[in-house]
Amino acid sequence: MNWIQQKWFLLVLSTFSTLFLWGQSPERPKKEIPLVTDVIASIDKAQGWMLQNNGEWIDEQNKIPFKDYAQNKRKGGKYNLGKENFDNIIVRSITVNNTVYSILIIYSQGGKYEFPVLEEN
Repeated sequence: MNWIQQKWFLLVLSTFSTLFLWGQSPERPKKEIPLVTDVIASIDKAQGWMLQNNGEWIDEQNKIPFKDYAQNKRKGGKYNLGKENFDNIIVRSITVNNTVYSILIIYSQGGKYEFPVLEEN
């Protein structure tokens, strides 16, 4: 190699090494992973009560019945689910950035219809 080629080689090498170092991303602070606790509280059995339009109280296990007497007497489709229902309600805590939050998780049943189109609205 002659003298000019050596200078070009060193110039290209130093340029690429400088660009390579500038191209490195700065070290980022590590984010804390949110800490989720085990189940703190759980409800899996409850009685839901509703005063019906015929003046009588009705109760059902893990669901709030409809106010309309006729709807509660119908069985099948969405009428089996009541106005509100649940299988299990659990409470957990989560810590994010040194702040504690409570989480309420409700597991409920959705529609189980043989012909869903007929049960909608």
